[in-house]
Amino acid sequence: MKTAITLFFLFCSLSSYSQPLWMWQNPRPMALYKNDCVMLDNNTFIFIGSFGTIIRTSNSGNSWYQVEPVANKHLYHIRFVNPTTGFICCAGGILLKTTNSGTSWFSVPTNSIKALTSMFFINSSTGYIGGSGIIIKTTNSGVSFSTLVDTLSGYVSDIMFPEENIGYATMSSSYKIIKTTDAGVHWTPQLTGGVNAYQCYFSNAKNGMTLSQNNGYLLKTSNGGNNWLLHPIGTLGYQNDLKFVNQTTGFIASSSPNVIMKSTNTGENWFPFYTGFRILDFNWLNEQNGIGITPEGTGSSYWSIVRSTNGGVSWFENYEEIGNNYKINSIAYSDTNIGVAVCDTARILLTTNGIWNEIPSGVLFGFRLNEVKFINANTGFIIGNNATILKSTDKGITWENRFMGWSGNYTSIDFMNEKTGYIGNGNRIFKTTNSGENWGKIDMPISQAWTGIYFFDDNTGIVGGGEYILRTTNGGSNWTNIIFEPINPVLDIIFFDSMTGYALGGRNDRRTTNGGLNWVEIDSISNTSLVKVNDSTAVATDGHILKKTTNSGLNWFLFSDRVNNEVINDVEYLDNGQYVIAGNKGNILRTFTPGTVGINNSVENIPVKYFISQNYPNPFNPVTKIKYEVPHRSPIKIIIYDLTGREIRTLVNEFRDPGMYEAVFDGAGLSSGAYFYRIESPDFSQTRKMILLK
Repeated sequence: MKTAITLFFLFCSLSSYSQPLWMWQNPRPMALYKNDCVMLDNNTFIFIGSFGTIIRTSNSGNSWYQVEPVANKHLYHIRFVNPTTGFICCAGGILLKTTNSGTSWFSVPTNSIKALTSMFFINSSTGYIGGSGIIIKTTNSGVSFSTLVDTLSGYVSDIMFPEENIGYATMSSSYKIIKTTDAGVHWTPQLTGGVNAYQCYFSNAKNGMTLSQNNGYLLKTSNGGNNWLLHPIGTLGYQNDLKFVNQTTGFIASSSPNVIMKSTNTGENWFPFYTGFRILDFNWLNEQNGIGITPEGTGSSYWSIVRSTNGGVSWFENYEEIGNNYKINSIAYSDTNIGVAVCDTARILLTTNGIWNEIPSGVLFGFRLNEVKFINANTGFIIGNNATILKSTDKGITWENRFMGWSGNYTSIDFMNEKTGYIGNGNRIFKTTNSGENWGKIDMPISQAWTGIYFFDDNTGIVGGGEYILRTTNGGSNWTNIIFEPINPVLDIIFFDSMTGYALGGRNDRRTTNGGLNWVEIDSISNTSLVKVNDSTAVATDGHILKKTTNSGLNWFLFSDRVNNEVINDVEYLDNGQYVIAGNKGNILRTFTPGTVGINNSVENIPVKYFISQNYPNPFNPVTKIKYEVPHRSPIKIIIYDLTGREIRTLVNEFRDPGMYEAVFDGAGLSSGAYFYRIESPDFSQTRKMILLK
């Protein structure tokens, strides 16, 4: 039955959409909570966090970088089985693996969709993975897994095997301890006297301990879990983490007070070191060197990183985020490398290489900047409150003030071509016909913060703001009130073509198919901004997520689930097919497009959409060819699966330019039967079936 369920999720929908992966650009390396950490040696540390983020240092924390992302999932637990091979437990049944000391990671199939939260490997091949009600096992270093139990209550918070067949695990919801004596086939609960346990260590099959919910006490056993007794550790604080570096030396991170407890006699006695930090999780390379996660550092807008080099006696901060944490209101690019972000308090951020730095704005008194827009590769504008308008003619590198002489807050800007543009401002809008050198005013019949402007030509235009959508057919001399809804303000307007447009609303959105003469209310999909990708595609921000349409706003689907902890205020689409999002606390992320251009491609006729053909020949023995088409630059994967959903081979895993391609699959060494091949990109996936007949 479990196989059928796996196949249902994997293959039933022949056309579905996968989500893009994101790289942090500001602040760097990541402005996220850190969940777990590992020390590989005195120089190499790895931390994992929310939304698939992995950061790594190879110089003892002097600098950090984000590892190329693999899955936009919460990462819970990281462990290495040797200096090069490690695993990460993730949400959604995903397990990541590295074979190069964490420099890069790939996903291994587990045949589970449940969150994986803890693991223990008894050697480099055999490991146990615990998760939400489940324990699975591998005997070949993650190539395949078998499910041992999937009916547990709660998730497995910790798991350990002191011997090959004897193992212990602690459970989250019931805080109980379970034990196996037959290599995980059967598990039985241990009697703890009603004391809750949530993390364990065993020096051998008989002697072990767990952290307990009774502050200041461990649970200890000396008879293989038949009896558990409370054992004082000398502090009344809450216990956050327990790690042993060898049979005798271990550490406990404790809060209130913020201390590290250390034992050198297998947990019999403990003595404290006052750290100055509330350490929530730590990892030790040896008795002297450890790293930890704290919410009380100064180097991060979220949890920071601390380190000890003297056995926990003292700790120092070992991490600093680089970048700015201003609230970003708008972001735009003059080309795929040079970008500008505008913020509250008159801040302007600039990047030419993915690193964002503040540049002078020339704006006095710190007024809010509302929008930035480029009209070509060189010329851009920034507008803001208190009649702020800035212009750049060097790709956004420098900006000069172009005050027009009229007061008020400038709320939106739009150019219908390089010469003619408009700015929204209260009871008027401004128009230029010479690329912003001069501006004239168009009086409006209603005073509103005009947040959406779109002109089709010199005469016909749409403006939206507050409760109104207005339309003109004579260049603004007269306006027709199309929409008035006091409880449904207009936030943004785009048009896919001369007829089809979309307006964001506070309560409901609106869509037109006749050039804005009439608008139909539909359920709201967003609350901030829209970006047009092409004549049928747009992406909208909605709090922490992104939504996408490919049929001119008729239907929307989830494009990117939550990728950070802050609200997304703007999204930008680049000419190379990448997206950039920006929001509160200076958060800027860019979609990740790995790899290089492959061979056997044709760009004479650029495809307009993704396509993967039926393999030919089919049935085949043993070689077959698979043709596929890519409409824009994108990372592409083609993966082969068997009938059980097990991944057999990855045919393609690299970046592709627009074009038509051909992949060759050799089934030599495989048995006859049905197989599936699947193409995946950030915004498309499709699966087909093929038959190997020998």
